[in-house]
Order: sequence, then C-alpha cells, then structure tokens
Amino acid sequence: IIPTKPYTEDLLGLPVVNIRHVPLTNTFNMVCKRIVDIAGAIAAITLFSPVMLITAILVKATSKGPLIYKQERVGLHNQTFQMYKFRSMEVQSERKEKRAWTVRNDPRVTGVGKIIRRTSIDELPQLFNILKGDMSLVGPRPERPFFVEKFREEIPRYMVKHQVRPGLTG
Repeated sequence: IIPTKPYTEDLLGLPVVNIRHVPLTNTFNMVCKRIVDIAGAIAAITLFSPVMLITAILVKATSKGPLIYKQERVGLHNQTFQMYKFRSMEVQSERKEKRAWTVRNDPRVTGVGKIIRRTSIDELPQLFNILKGDMSLVGPRPERPFFVEKFREEIPRYMVKHQVRPGLTG
C-alpha cells in the first residue's frame, strides 16, 4: 500500500525502475488486498447483475447443458479449485476437453458463446470465485493442472506465479 524506495531491476537485459514493492507476505498488505478484492467483486456483481441475468437466460434458452461451466484450475500454493464461467461451448466429454485449447472459429462455441467470449462476459462468474477466496481481482491467470505440469517443465520460474492468488485480470 505504501510505496518504498525506487530501485532498478534487470528485465531481459533492459533496466526497469520499480517504484513500488508491496510484498503480499506482509499481513497488512494481504488483508488490504483481500478487502479490495471483496469490495470490488461485490461492486462488480451489483453493477453487472443485469448483464449476468440476461446472459444466463440466453445461454439456457439457446443450448442444452449447465448454465455455469466449472473447470479445475491451479491456484494459490498449487491448490486446485473450480473456476466458474458462463458456458460458451456445446457440452463435451471431459476426456475431449481435457487437453484441447480453444481455437479461432472453434465449431464447439455456441452463437451466444461467441458474443460472451468476445466481450469477456463469460468471465463474470469468476467474481464469485473472488468472493470465495479462490481468486483475486488482479493476479496471474489460473491454468488447468495438465498445462501447469507441462509449463513447469518448459518455462523457468513458472511455478512462482502460484505464490499469489490467481486473478480475474492478469
């Protein structure tokens, strides 16, 4: 919350001036961030509730399956949690979806799904993940366990991102 002395860091050979260092290991900073997350999520849910209601009606009216899509993701301290989204694709078997990335013009995406994905409305249910404490408003995006295992081998220091709550915005 309170800025500390500026210092320079090396980022891929470029000097970068860092003017803030707010460690989340500090209890005060952690509590402040959590309060901001809760207040922000409540405000956003209140503000976007009409959009969420209309989206819910459209998703249910135009395709079969559950309204909310739940997917296992890896979060704080490598703990898994169920991340929520409005369902934007046709229902498929878990085996088929487990290792597949969504591609441009993916035939599995519904008509309503195209719109809610393009506008990021499909992400709004993650505000409830924030209230539950699984996620934060700002933080690294959570990934599926399969990809975490893959990336931990391929990307140096990849697992560092799991020292903070994953975020709705990255």
